[in-house]
Amino acid sequence: MMTAERFAISLDPDLSARIRDVAGAAGASISAWMADAAERKLRAIAARAALADYEAEFGEISEAEVERVRKAWAL
Repeated sequence: MMTAERFAISLDPDLSARIRDVAGAAGASISAWMADAAERKLRAIAARAALADYEAEFGEISEAEVERVRKAWAL
């Protein structure tokens, strides 16, 4: 079994209700849903940092390059 650390957070009541609804609809506990959301946020932060490092070394990625990748990946 995974060891977990407990801590309390304060949320706006509307946000709390939305999280409860969405987590419940997904069949997830609020803790699991919040952990997933935090993990996704941390990955996004890491991705932005990696992109900034790449652009610092190789130059800014142009809109044309972004569009070319979107078409290639059918996004």
